[in-house]
Amino acid sequence: MPEGLMMASMKLLRPSFPYRGAIQVSQSRSIFSLILHAIKSSTDLQQLKPLSDLPYEVRTSPNKGLGLFAIRPISYRTTIMRDPLIISYNGEKEGPQTIYSRFRQLSPSIQRKISNFALNPVHLESFTEFKTEMIQARLDEDLATEIVRIRAILATNNFALNAEGKNSLSGVFLNASRFNHSCVPNTDYEYDSKSECQIITADCDIDAGDELTLTYIHETDLREKRMKHLKRGWNFECCCRRATFIIQTRVNTSGILGSVDGVGKAFP
Repeated sequence: MPEGLMMASMKLLRPSFPYRGAIQVSQSRSIFSLILHAIKSSTDLQQLKPLSDLPYEVRTSPNKGLGLFAIRPISYRTTIMRDPLIISYNGEKEGPQTIYSRFRQLSPSIQRKISNFALNPVHLESFTEFKTEMIQARLDEDLATEIVRIRAILATNNFALNAEGKNSLSGVFLNASRFNHSCVPNTDYEYDSKSECQIITADCDIDAGDELTLTYIHETDLREKRMKHLKRGWNFECCCRRATFIIQTRVNTSGILGSVDGVGKAFP
């Protein structure tokens, strides 16, 4: 048994208040069985890494706000993160009030963190109609404003939880939602429905100091379609090396733009 796990198990057995006499344990529930129970219920202790073991740190990314950066080399296919699902919803079947009620069931600290996530004004504007309807139904205007704001934040930072976006089931994660976009991402992600975690893996060898990125869109789309999707969904135009390369290609070799962008393999 790892020493840290044994210490955690024994700590669970030690009373936190003055206690006289020996611990009374029945034959059916011995100290040994208590320790085994503690070990079996300590999955989080086994999976949770100390902050010093994380291969990344959060810091400012040029023109992107905060981002995640590798603090040491990360090998191809290494699991970088297993991020638990915080909240899920069906945007087609559930209205902003229903989703907001689920948000309010989260702990205050989680609510504060999500409230500070990025917000796309386009999403905020798209939910204006719901705000008007709520106010007309005599809901407090400040509350209606907050419901729409949270709904827009979730829309800005969600992931599809099912293959190819079927059924419109979306989810938000505290750490995975901090990854910035690149048209040439160095990580890949997949939602594991059994553990309800977003699993982020390295899609190539990553050097220390490199920003960890993933793609918000389909990588095979042409540049024009990618830029429109990014502008509509997240209110920015990508400046990654693929997007920049295409801009330079348009200037220097406009005749081959379609073939170069279409295959997506002629980039540095």
